[in-house]
Amino acid sequence: MSLDVVLLVLRIAIAIALYAFVGAVFLFLWRDLRSAGSQQLDSRRPTARLVLVQAEEVPLEVGQSFVVHSLATLGRGSGNTIVIPDSFVSIEHAHIVWRRGQWWVEDRHSRNGTNVNNIPITEAVVLSSGDEIGIGRIVLRLELDTPA
Repeated sequence: MSLDVVLLVLRIAIAIALYAFVGAVFLFLWRDLRSAGSQQLDSRRPTARLVLVQAEEVPLEVGQSFVVHSLATLGRGSGNTIVIPDSFVSIEHAHIVWRRGQWWVEDRHSRNGTNVNNIPITEAVVLSSGDEIGIGRIVLRLELDTPA
């Protein structure tokens, strides 16, 4: 191989390496900015509580409240964030999650379903302060405290 061909190959390799380096720097900066944006959304997440407003034949007290963080699982199983000792509640009945700047509730294919404001849900639904979530023989009201 001649010296000119070797130099051309080296120049191309250096150019590719330089573009790969610049691309990697931009990728890391973009990911960092996205992460900072999602943390900012999380910092604006209102504190959420589920307050028990109705409990028929369930050993829970009306008025009892449960704090909800970024994700809460509701169900009869002991591994849930909020355990509901009711035979009408599935082992893993529903999820409440903070996503895209809003609280969502989703039924986890439970046998008896989940209601929001007395309407059965079949997919994830956005929640607002005061919405009532029916699971089994209990009703929970979502209360939000917006951060100052």
